Amino acid sequence: MLGAEKFMNINLKSNYSLLDTPCLILQESLLLKNLETAKNLSKSNHKRLRPHIKAHKSIEIAKLQLNYGAVGVCCTKLSEAEVMVDGGIRDILITSPVVGSVKLERLGKLSQKAKISLVTDNEQQVLSLSEVAKKYNTILSILVEIDVGQGRCGVQPGEDAYNIAKVINQAQNLQFLGLQAYQGKLQGIKRYSDRLAAVNDAMQKLANSLEYFKKNNLAVEIITGGGTGSFPIDVQLPFLNELQLGSYVTMDCNYALDEWDTSGKKKLFCQPLSILSTVISKPMPNKVIVDAGWKAVTNDGGMPITKNVDYLFEYGGDEHGIITCKQPIINLEIGDQVELIPSHCDTTINLYNYLYLVNHLGSRQLLIQARGMVV
Repeated sequence: MLGAEKFMNINLKSNYSLLDTPCLILQESLLLKNLETAKNLSKSNHKRLRPHIKAHKSIEIAKLQLNYGAVGVCCTKLSEAEVMVDGGIRDILITSPVVGSVKLERLGKLSQKAKISLVTDNEQQVLSLSEVAKKYNTILSILVEIDVGQGRCGVQPGEDAYNIAKVINQAQNLQFLGLQAYQGKLQGIKRYSDRLAAVNDAMQKLANSLEYFKKNNLAVEIITGGGTGSFPIDVQLPFLNELQLGSYVTMDCNYALDEWDTSGKKKLFCQPLSILSTVISKPMPNKVIVDAGWKAVTNDGGMPITKNVDYLFEYGGDEHGIITCKQPIINLEIGDQVELIPSHCDTTINLYNYLYLVNHLGSRQLLIQARGMVV
């Protein structure tokens, strides 16, 4: 249990009646179960676990991940890494290129405080990283990012990736560490068999690159990538040795629709996260208005759903949500609370300054320190 002495004495059976809304709720028991699942699957398959903090953006949850077997964490943005280092996290991989003189200066200063690894897909960026590493008298570990189908950052597999790795090895104050490969588009493929085929196709490009490196006698220490949706497949790949899943901590209603094995029945991760809202109006017998709209829950992954009840949510504006039911009368009154499951946990959590971690004793507030860190 996390810091039981700090929990507020809230009767959870009364629908979190002392919590002001809208607010984020994270069920501690389900959170810990997800952490345990990721830890056990990674360990049993001899994989390093390096989760993304971009899903939760909380120093305390990042430290929990380290307690549950993670070797370090991933950050997408330099500002996220700065927050994590200030919070005591000492091993960070920044998974998106760090570019520009302002950011490079910040990177140099950050490298004095913690072990910072970075990715690149460009020879010019390699030279820039070398210059800042020399200026701050540090050694930066660099991974080459390979495009395995995302169509975003990343160099082409094979020879192109190898050529950048050679430049890294020849540059001063840089160390070639390995390869990064991520295909985000396939994480949400619903049918397990379709997702399995897509992951294997993407990762074959990574495997081919590793063969090219081996043939040319260049050692690759870390092969990192993957995500929450591909996790049960990634752990079985013989060449991928570090896993970057992120949303597994909180989950969302979009991921809940994924099949996790060929039977379509198994659910690998629980759903700890929800948004607590309050009914503020009942204009019709089968319709209520809640205090959570566009500014409280995102819909970039689809519409949120109501938790444990078959009601329909739609947006009523920035600060309002509309909940209806198929029956003539909805079983909700003004002042009642309704939990919503977001379609995309990452972007929804980024709207809030804190969340409430709840268990049978009550609730306590956790800061989301990296909220809004996009630079």
